[in-house]
Formats: sequence, structure tokens, C-alpha cells
Amino acid sequence: MSERHGSDAEANSTVTHYDHYVSQTYLTLFCGREGTLVPYYKDGHVIVGKPKWPKSICSEVDGDMNTYFDDARVLDTYLQPIETRWAGNVKALRERRLDARGKYELASYIAYLRACNPVAKRLGQGMIAAMMQPQADKVLREHLYDPPADSPPLDDATRAKLQREFEKGGIKTVVDRDYAHARGIASLTGVSDRLYCSHWLKLSNETDVPFITSDNPPVIYPHGDTDLTASIFVPLSPTDAVLISPNNDLPKPSKEDVQSYESAGDKYASVKREAAKRFNVLVVKSAERLVLCSTAEPWVEDLVSKYRTWRMEHVCDSLPHATGVVQIHRQRPVDKVAP
Repeated sequence: MSERHGSDAEANSTVTHYDHYVSQTYLTLFCGREGTLVPYYKDGHVIVGKPKWPKSICSEVDGDMNTYFDDARVLDTYLQPIETRWAGNVKALRERRLDARGKYELASYIAYLRACNPVAKRLGQGMIAAMMQPQADKVLREHLYDPPADSPPLDDATRAKLQREFEKGGIKTVVDRDYAHARGIASLTGVSDRLYCSHWLKLSNETDVPFITSDNPPVIYPHGDTDLTASIFVPLSPTDAVLISPNNDLPKPSKEDVQSYESAGDKYASVKREAAKRFNVLVVKSAERLVLCSTAEPWVEDLVSKYRTWRMEHVCDSLPHATGVVQIHRQRPVDKVAP
């Protein structure tokens, strides 16, 4: 079930595309017997919504279009084959017969979910802005306090106002959403290679607590009490998921590494009920707006109600170093109303 709409000619026209940032082929594996999903709204007055078809949720008008590229619909070429084979590759993974091509295709779509969905665009804006802020502060400080000869003239009142805002940290870098998206698109091959060359733990869930999903399916699974080292948990169906842990022997895989990688570190395991509950909490915390399940379940409604103020956020620590700063960037779910 492909979700790329329109011909090549149409792609370069003004035709509107309703692009699924979580594919219908992915969502279909979570559907109930009627072929629908129950949405749970984190930001709505009513949490539990009416059942919906996969085609009617998780889409964005021209969400895959990006005019920073000569071909503004370049993602169509990337996504079409891996979306089409998604269900078959998940089935092969479940049956322990997934080959190297299938694993790379799964990795490629997970890379898209990590780098190009609306949450990724928002986080990308924050990360790039944080990276640019020290240089912006340096330039502003020079122009406000020790302006070069060719600096644009400022009257005293304006300069004083800008200085006050600068001292309060009120002058912030703003990054174009489409630029952050373009950076995400450009990173897809590298992210796919890294995910493919990581250790995969395929999780089977036979408990009475099925895996649920959301409008932001891949979630960060921290190791212990630190968020500096983490795996990626991806629910694939109510009974299937994968936990992807970085291979520290290949921090930045080359094409030769990808071609020769044998996936020797991949394993299979069954999850216990408490583990399934813990993974579902992470899914709800990391969801942007929608949590999705095949049926209306009181326990899912309770989870969404409890964690409705949580969102995935970009976190940056800047440490002074020599004449600049060293920055540590990471992502983690954060309670947006916590003190």
C-alpha cells in the first residue's frame, strides 16, 4: 500500500499532497478487526476519539516536500519502496527470516521516522538554533558593545534596548522549519547506515498488555539513570517491537561496513508484562499529539491522561571551553508543565 501520491509531473506542480509522516502501511499493523485505530488525544478536552482509518491520521499537507532540494519531492523516491515492503519485512523479522536487504529497508524507514516527521522537524529547529546561538551571541556582543567601523548605525535608545534584551538572553536564533527538515533529509543515508549496523533485539509480546504506538513511533530508551547513552525502541505491531542499540565499534559506519555487516549482535526475546507497560509509558510520553491503539482501553486512557503534558524535547548543555563552548545535545521526554 504505497502512499506516494501523483506522477512525477504532478510532483513538480501545485498539486496538494497529503503526506503521511507515519505511513499507512505502518499504522495498518496496529489496526483492530474493523481495520481502524482508536486515537487518544493528549491535547484534547476528550481523550478517547472515534475509531479512524489509517489514511485519515498522521498526515501533513506537503509534509514531505522541501524546496531546499532541486527535486522538492525527493522523499517520494526514498519512501516508496521501503513503505511498500514494510509489512513483509516486519513479518520476516517476526518469523526470523529477515535478510540483509529487509533489515536495511526497515532501518531506512525508522531513520525517516527519526529524522523527518513533525517532531523531528521541531527538534531539529531547536538543535540547530542551539548550535548557532553561541556564534550569534558573539556577533551581537561585538556589534552592541564594540561595533566595527562598518557596523550599521544605531541610535542610543535602540542600542540600550538591544543591550538589555541581550543581557536577559532575550535575543534568540530562529531556524526555518524547512531548513531543519532539509538537514533531516540529508542525514537519512547516514542514519540508516547507523541503525542497520546497530544491535537489534526483536521483542515478542504475548502478554495482555499490547504494544501501542503514536504519531512519533520511535522513542528513546535510556540506559540506567543517564540519557547520554540510549537505545531506540520502535513498536512494530501490538505483539512486535525492536530495540536498537548502537554498535560502539562502528560509531560512523562506512559503505564498506554496511556491505560487510553480518548482524551477529541481533537477538530475539520475549517481554514480560512489566516491560511491556514500561515501553508503553515511553511511547505515551514521547507522543506529540496522538497515541494509537486498536481498541478503546481504559488503561491507555489513564496513561494518556497521566502523561498528556509530556513531549519529546531537545536538550542542550553548553560548557565553557577556551574561547568558546562545548555542547552536548540529546533528546528526551520532558513534562512541559513541571516546575
